Amino acid sequence: MIKLPWLRSRKRLIVQAIINSFIFLSVYFLRFEDNVFFENKFEIFLFLFVWIIISYILGLLSTSLERLYVRNFNILQLLRDLFKNLISYFLVGSLYIIYFYLFKSFNEIKNIQNFFCFLLIVSTLSFFFRLLFKYIFSLYSPRKESWLLIADEEIFSTLKSEIEINKIDFIDLTFKTPKNISNLNLNFFNGFIISDSNLLDENLIKKLKKKFIKGIPIFKIENWCEYVLNRYPVMFLNKNFENNYFIKNINSNYMFRIKRIGDLIFGIILFIFCIPIFIIVTILIKLEDNGKVFYFQTRNGIFEKKINLIKFRTMKENAEKDSGPIWSKRNDKRITKVGKFLRLTRIDELPQLLLVIKGEMSLIGPRPERPEIDNDLKIKIPFYSERFNFKPGLSGWAQVNYPYGSSLKDSEVKLSYDLFYIRNFSLLLDFLILFKTLKLVFNAKGALPNS
Repeated sequence: MIKLPWLRSRKRLIVQAIINSFIFLSVYFLRFEDNVFFENKFEIFLFLFVWIIISYILGLLSTSLERLYVRNFNILQLLRDLFKNLISYFLVGSLYIIYFYLFKSFNEIKNIQNFFCFLLIVSTLSFFFRLLFKYIFSLYSPRKESWLLIADEEIFSTLKSEIEINKIDFIDLTFKTPKNISNLNLNFFNGFIISDSNLLDENLIKKLKKKFIKGIPIFKIENWCEYVLNRYPVMFLNKNFENNYFIKNINSNYMFRIKRIGDLIFGIILFIFCIPIFIIVTILIKLEDNGKVFYFQTRNGIFEKKINLIKFRTMKENAEKDSGPIWSKRNDKRITKVGKFLRLTRIDELPQLLLVIKGEMSLIGPRPERPEIDNDLKIKIPFYSERFNFKPGLSGWAQVNYPYGSSLKDSEVKLSYDLFYIRNFSLLLDFLILFKTLKLVFNAKGALPNS
């Protein structure tokens, strides 16, 4: 059985994508099937896929309860969604024009007009259906899931704080120690979390087995974090975690060979596509302070092999001459004006495509860190060395789920995402991270430190 715990928390996104697909196909087959702007089923599903992906990148499809259960829907939010809807409309229309002139006759201009009319109806219906869902859900408070944590108070407090990091507001967590659970009514709970199964007595185990047979989920605490938080907080992992879970002899796995081929192909395509951006950025950096365009830095690669990371320079020259290697902070005075924009859009990372092509990095994987910082974090954070078992990436699960790290706690949280990625690596998860990265870049989010 294939485990896709990251897919579980995205059921709402899938439902919204299915509804949008139904709108798209219904409008086409009921109203526009006689038109010839789609000549075959391949073109129909190609542009359906393009529309869904662009809608996701723009934030028109949501994975969170927070976005669906809107209580204070205001005109600003309405205008923002309408604007994104218009951008989606013009982007898909523009791609169709490019496709049309590449593969169809110049004399069929009417087909373009029909397509834009079709797309306008689809986008409008999608927009109003989204408003309808928001209105319906705003009438009701979101249903909370009640979970019972069988643990001590310290573990309960820690897990509560980890839930807050993920900004999950639909979990109502209660805790009881194994000694104080005998007279508790277990019918009230949607699921159970166990910190240590060795602490359970025989009577409690029988009760939990009856719940499990009835379909009530029962998780060990690290597995619950995997399925709900989509990460592994290190404080809940035991000594056997590495031996039980982490990938050995990764080069023998066919998925890693496919991943390498994908890195090479997409890396070359992206690099060629980005050449005009590289030229513009070079000019802007030179115009600001006439300093060096690129910044080279030693980072740890797979198995701690040193790699020479290349980035567009975003800080003043010799910014770390006196301070040495330190994390960047919000409103860091060392960052140049052009550098601030490059970091916000993550354009400063694009030269690393050369390392992806070379094979020292991957498009997706844990972000490489400086050896000085890694050496410190290996001492302070358990299981930190496990991230070296995977080739570092241009983007990663931690980068698309958590903002720029600038503290020990941030590094610990980001490691929990990296461990999840290593444990659940698949090509499908890589594609999800790729799309989430595009979404973050477009919305200019997650590139700045918390503090």
